[in-house]
Amino acid sequence: IYVFIKIGLFKIKLQLRDKMEIYTCRFYSFMIVSLVYKNLYKLRRIQMYSEPYIVALDPGNAWIKVKVGDREIDIYENIYSFRDDQYLTEFYLCLTRIPNKFNIDRMMDVSVKNGSSNRIHNFIFGKQALDLHINSNERGNSSKSNDMELVNHSIACIANSILKVMDEDKWTENVKVDIILSAGLPYWEFIIAGRKEEYMSMFKGEHTINFLHPCYPVKEMKINIINTTVISEGDMALRQVLYEKKDLNDTENKIFYIIDLGFYNINVIGAHFDENLDFTVIPELSYSLKEGLGIAIELTRQDLKTAYSKKLGPFGEITRAEVIEAAKENYYERKISGSDINIEPFYQKNCYFIAKRISKNIKSYFKDIHKNNYNISEIYIVGGGSYDSLIRDSIKEELKEININSDLIKFVDDAEYKNIQGYFTQKIIKLEDENSIKISKEKKDKN
Repeated sequence: IYVFIKIGLFKIKLQLRDKMEIYTCRFYSFMIVSLVYKNLYKLRRIQMYSEPYIVALDPGNAWIKVKVGDREIDIYENIYSFRDDQYLTEFYLCLTRIPNKFNIDRMMDVSVKNGSSNRIHNFIFGKQALDLHINSNERGNSSKSNDMELVNHSIACIANSILKVMDEDKWTENVKVDIILSAGLPYWEFIIAGRKEEYMSMFKGEHTINFLHPCYPVKEMKINIINTTVISEGDMALRQVLYEKKDLNDTENKIFYIIDLGFYNINVIGAHFDENLDFTVIPELSYSLKEGLGIAIELTRQDLKTAYSKKLGPFGEITRAEVIEAAKENYYERKISGSDINIEPFYQKNCYFIAKRISKNIKSYFKDIHKNNYNISEIYIVGGGSYDSLIRDSIKEELKEININSDLIKFVDDAEYKNIQGYFTQKIIKLEDENSIKISKEKKDKN
């Protein structure tokens, strides 16, 4: 554009040489070139990436997991605070921080305008909420399909994760992106008519995220969700496990099962390959249980608040994520990070009680399967709740009582990520299939 304008101005200059003073021509040259540069700057400020980002989303009570493309999964603690403008103004006055991909998670002071409802939601999220020590809140244990608050928190996390995969030189004041989204619902919600559509509708459209932290590298981001797929939790985890196996032979008459141990929902899915080798969920072999180790975590938090009341004070809180992380250590070192508060013996007691209740329910389910002469080929156990040896051992013991061989029960590596990996993998497979159908149709039309 600049070169073309310079050539045009040169021609005007030749034509006007005899009629105008040379400084007049230079003045007009300066004005036109300045105007062009100004408009080019405006165009550059709004950075649009033509290729849609493929995003998988798995929001839960304790964490929100986001996977952008083939990058690693980002995990955000699902904790938030309402904005206190006066406090934040004072806090930000003495704050200087150079933003990079590793620290923008701690700057999530955001305003989200949801494109489906046109409502604006202001909140401080995740690590930023914990850092500020403002009264924080955690998600209540409720259904996902009508939870607008969860959707807005998820949109903020998606925006942050997309910026983390961008080159930092593309962090401009305003960013606009298109995304293709894949997410899931617990099986009990997924099978209720209208719930899937309701959940999808809350993500639909263009969402505007304003980042209010003064050090955040982007001020406004627009996310246009051009396509949303909502699938069933458990089903996707099972597909992902089988996809990773790669060596599925003699699948005829085999029924595969998965026990997806979420913290507040347990999905038990039975599925098989049909005559067309399509992997299909068998509804009569699938169900959900509104139960999980999250209940043991809540009971433990209550116990700790009573036992350590003086140390915590009237406003002290121990988060779900802190209890879960402590529970992954060995028995004598299960301390809340950064403190000497040990979650034992409370956690072990509560976990044993809940694990027994869950495993007995699962035993009852497989007992009915035996009665109806369904085959049991393999049982895979996944989900965030499967990390605990108490529940793993309890399930094995209960299933052994109804003659299910322990060799059939498989505990999967990276168990808590199988759903989100499945959302991403199945979306890629679907897009590839759609693309191959489109190409073959174009070839056919050409012929």
